[in-house]
Amino acid sequence: HVYLEVSEGRESELETVFQKDFVPAISRRKGFKQVRLLRKRDARGEYEIDIVFSGEKLRLEWVASPEHAAVWPRIAGLCRRVSAAGFDVCGPAS
Repeated sequence: HVYLEVSEGRESELETVFQKDFVPAISRRKGFKQVRLLRKRDARGEYEIDIVFSGEKLRLEWVASPEHAAVWPRIAGLCRRVSAAGFDVCGPAS
């Protein structure tokens, strides 16, 4: 999970870069399962990117890839703050 505080007035630009650049780049990676951009309902400019790979090793390969190096600065550059937390799946989705 990546937590973003988007700079004021840059929200639509973030959503566009995510859809047009980030999603196509990450979708081509081995082990990629899912990515979602969530906008917090009650707070302006607060977003979360949820990324799922079939394993941590494959996620780390994405982070080290040239594709990530090309697209991630475009996302981060639209934000005042970026933080992240990793989670392991403990049970199946219902």
